[in-house]
Amino acid sequence: MVRAELLADFYGAAIDRSRLTAALDSVRLRTNAMSATFHLFERTPERLRHRWQSSCSNTPQAANQMALLDELNPRTVAHCNPEMSGPSVLEDHYLPDSFQPEVRRWQEQLRSFGMGQFLAARITLDGRHEVGVALHGRIEGGPLDPESRDFLIDLMPHVREAVGHVVRMQELRQGQGHLLGALDHLRQAILTCDATGRIISINSSAVRLLGKACESYQASLCRPGAALPRSLMARVVSGERVLRWQGGARELQVCAMPLGMAQAGDALLLSLDCAKAPVGTTGSPGWVLALADPEDPPAVHAEDLARSFGISHAEALLLRHLALGGDLGEFAALRDVSIHTARSQLKALMAKTGASRQAELVRMALGTPGAGMSDQT
Repeated sequence: MVRAELLADFYGAAIDRSRLTAALDSVRLRTNAMSATFHLFERTPERLRHRWQSSCSNTPQAANQMALLDELNPRTVAHCNPEMSGPSVLEDHYLPDSFQPEVRRWQEQLRSFGMGQFLAARITLDGRHEVGVALHGRIEGGPLDPESRDFLIDLMPHVREAVGHVVRMQELRQGQGHLLGALDHLRQAILTCDATGRIISINSSAVRLLGKACESYQASLCRPGAALPRSLMARVVSGERVLRWQGGARELQVCAMPLGMAQAGDALLLSLDCAKAPVGTTGSPGWVLALADPEDPPAVHAEDLARSFGISHAEALLLRHLALGGDLGEFAALRDVSIHTARSQLKALMAKTGASRQAELVRMALGTPGAGMSDQT
């Protein structure tokens, strides 16, 4: 029988990878083994090839590295590991006679680490991958527990399910990482917080803006888990959606929108079955806050404008100048050209972009994707 504590560690490895080591330690103790190791294989026509592995705390590091030498390990040959839908067990004496010399040479190297009798079980994970747990007994100190074989067979379906959770959690982490990375590339300062003002996520632009705007609010405090200034949250919670907030050093423009409504009741039950949550029961919302400093100029680059509108570099410089609030006379002086030349460039620019007014040019420039994205995080 597989103990509940051991299974808890296998499933808990989806959240905390160190619990896999704890699970393998429990396997080692349960079977009276010297070493217990976990293996992730990719099946090829020739071999089961290692893609990842983990070991109990008692496995010698050199032996751990040796297990990855697939080309030299006779126990990974595909012929000795036929495809099976259920758990399968591998012991050295099951291998064909033609493999026994290689097996003996391989095991002799492991004996130098004090590792004796070998017993392993594996199970299919998906169409390409298999997972396995391997035991090595002690050369001195007693053999493997007689029930080790049955124990591994019972364990492997749980190992497969636990690895599935690990994969799904990694996919969620990767997706969250990509989303946070995308937010960091926005020039717009964005953060999310819960109803108390505790920051859930914050992009780089918001970190810089809050740190710059608030004399008493250090940029080092602008991180997930930290609290937003109470004076800001008081106005957000009161229902103000668009507001001006004096942060200390300067005034910020803020737009706050509710980020979903938390359902009241037992948080655990609601998490387990959101679809059956009571209708109409709402609690405190989270918030998404967009911040802006009205003194900051818009971030537009001539190179981006040239590519966005298919215009020349000189025309892109003119468009950028107008988007930043400059006029035609200033542009002519800065570029050391006549006002007539500047007007000719403006006419050509409007013809290429289809704009009928100067204000429309500015709107188009500020609306380009490049104006909202930053290559700095």
